[in-house]
Amino acid sequence: MKKALLVNPWIYDFAAFDFWAKPLGLLYLASILRNNGFEVEMVDCMDRNDPDLCKISPPKKDTFGTGHFHFEEIAKPEILKGVKRKYKRYGLPKDLFLQKLERFKKFDYIFFTSIMTFWYLGLFDAIKIVRSLFKNTPIVLGGIYPTLCFEHAKEKSSADYVINGFAEEKLGFLGIPRYENLDSLPYPAYDLYEHLDYACILTSRGCPFRCTYCASPRLFNGLYQRDYLKVVEEIEHYYWKLKVKDIVFYDDALFYSAENHIEKILDEIIRRKLKCRFHTPNGLHPKFITERLAHMLRRAHFKSIYLSLETSYAKRQKNTGGKVTNKELIDALNNLEKAGYRRKDIVVYLMLGMPHQEVEEVMQSIVFVSNLGAKVHLAEYSPIPHTVDWKYAEKILPSNDPLFHNNSIFPLYRDRSDEFQKVKDLAKVANFATRFDLGKFITSNGANPQKIEKYLL
Repeated sequence: MKKALLVNPWIYDFAAFDFWAKPLGLLYLASILRNNGFEVEMVDCMDRNDPDLCKISPPKKDTFGTGHFHFEEIAKPEILKGVKRKYKRYGLPKDLFLQKLERFKKFDYIFFTSIMTFWYLGLFDAIKIVRSLFKNTPIVLGGIYPTLCFEHAKEKSSADYVINGFAEEKLGFLGIPRYENLDSLPYPAYDLYEHLDYACILTSRGCPFRCTYCASPRLFNGLYQRDYLKVVEEIEHYYWKLKVKDIVFYDDALFYSAENHIEKILDEIIRRKLKCRFHTPNGLHPKFITERLAHMLRRAHFKSIYLSLETSYAKRQKNTGGKVTNKELIDALNNLEKAGYRRKDIVVYLMLGMPHQEVEEVMQSIVFVSNLGAKVHLAEYSPIPHTVDWKYAEKILPSNDPLFHNNSIFPLYRDRSDEFQKVKDLAKVANFATRFDLGKFITSNGANPQKIEKYLL
């Protein structure tokens, strides 16, 4: 029997957090390989529940399994020396990674995944270590980074095979036939983990919208939605067989064509009395949240509701793709509140650092969301190759190195970090007001001093 090693490498970055992060593509690949005669081993450098890691750094978790990664400070790459933040290796300590690898004797193939384009340094270091131990074993690299930066990955990663696109469509060199769609794939191999806090699931791939800042049109051709019964059967598998209570949807357009998709899924979940808790970190489209759907979400135990607004400026909403309006967000919040959700438990994503975006726009957007009673989550903009915005961004970036895609450094406004810090401070104040039901006292200049003083006294 052939043997394969699968590796989810480190994250090298200024910041990282386990926000329900699992290498879903790698786990699908593990099951595909098993179904085609491979014995599979996996080393996930980002597994906070790794038994060896827990002995030296027990993970702290919130109610639903998210939390901080173990990290070690490392030297910044030369081109980021000017960034006044600490650079870190997130995940397993390097010596622990080596110890795990040394337990293995031989593999026929070694597979790596990589997600963010600007995390490639952690990937390259992991490949280098693996190559030193398994010198003659072919290394295969796939994931979002090589798909968006194929030439960079092909030239610099030292992988023997670099996959552009879905791995299940590109394994002919192993004699593995192409899988037709998501419904034809086996379940991700979550059994490779000794302890599992949550499971991530895809009910669809792609998105009907074409937002100027998003790479979904490049990564996925159109929108494919799975058979709703197969989705529920997969959830049941995690719930009953793996004893997982928290299910995380990775879809980009979970609510699109709701009556034909998510509503049927929810009906089955309710009918089968599955007591899972559901989460949506990718953000949901507010325009599709009707009063009926909101009530179904509540009955099916959707706990974490994240909505995508990005900006309250109508002109930018239209110019970046027109996926949402302010009224649609207001209607969605009203419907969710009628269903029993508290507004202060609902999170709205806003973008910071988009092309041509002034700080005042973001601050006014924070005020808008806060005054609706919802929480704000600022998402720093990252310029992504092959998007519409990339045509503008690549003219500003100092080089074509993917390290300059890093949202933590505000790539398009690297000299305005002080201004952006004021925006972050305003968001904190706004969320403080939302948390303690202090009412509409936030302005773009901060909090109303009398109201905040009255609360503190």
